Order: sequence, then structure tokens, then C-alpha cells
Amino acid sequence: MSNKLFAVAGLARLNGVLTTRVAKDMNRTKVLEKNAFTDIRLIELPNQMIKIDAMRFILDHDAFKSADDQATILARIEKLTPKVKNENAAVETPTVADETANVVEDAVDTAPISAAEAAAEVVADTENTVNETVTVKTPYKRPSRSKAAIAAREAAKEDSTETVEG
Repeated sequence: MSNKLFAVAGLARLNGVLTTRVAKDMNRTKVLEKNAFTDIRLIELPNQMIKIDAMRFILDHDAFKSADDQATILARIEKLTPKVKNENAAVETPTVADETANVVEDAVDTAPISAAEAAAEVVADTENTVNETVTVKTPYKRPSRSKAAIAAREAAKEDSTETVEG
């Protein structure tokens, strides 16, 4: 949940769809008009508010009493309301530390692993399975193309093709 403060809130229609809008000032109407919004109805809030409080305020305002307006605002309030895990639990809002931990955890889960780690995971997964064959593929290593390496391979080929006369 964001703690940004807004001084203006209201509704606007884009391509026939009514949406809630919040802004820092009334100059936002110019931007909305430029971006093809119609039926722009913004009001100044009595004081700066976060989004959910601004939506609650305009829900009770006389300018937004139509059924369509009320439905749009209520849908936005529902979307902005933190979800409760169970009826007896308090509302939990994630902290920056929680979000950072989630990002780090996701990065660790998707990080590439070495062939040895992959083999260990495969073995660990198959320890409880009977008669299962485990094949671990190692990455292909392309032969060196340096002149010295090519000369060494050619020399090795020549040594192996020579016949011994006796």
C-alpha cells in the first residue's frame, strides 16, 4: 500500500470505461483531456489523502452519487483494501523488508546452479524412489581453437595412426 498523498480525486471516462483518478493538483485535467479522457470530474480534497482515503471521501461526495459512480468507486476501494488472511487476524501490510526478502528469495529460486548442485538435487529427489536411473548431463565444452591446441591434437592423431614395424 502506497503512502503517497493526493490533493485531487474523482472520476474520468476512457473509451467508455469509468475509472477513478487521483492527482496532486487540478492541472491533471489537462493531461487527462490530452490523453482522450472524457467526462472528467475531479474535486479538490479537504486535505491531502492517500488513495483509499480519497476514494472513501468521494464515495460520500454529492458529485458522485450515480449508481455507475458508486460502483466504480466501491470497486476501487475493494481493490485498495488490504486482504485479511482470516477473520480473527489483524490486517497485515507488507513492509519494505518483507518485499525485499521476497525479491531476494525469488532471485535465489531462479538463479542458475552448477552441475554439481543439479546432480545433488537429482540424487536427493530420487533417494526415495526405487529402481530409477539418474542421468546428469554436464555442459558441453567446445574444444579450444588456439593454434597450439590444434597442433597438439594433430600431433596426437599422427602418433595414434603410426604403425609399429617389427
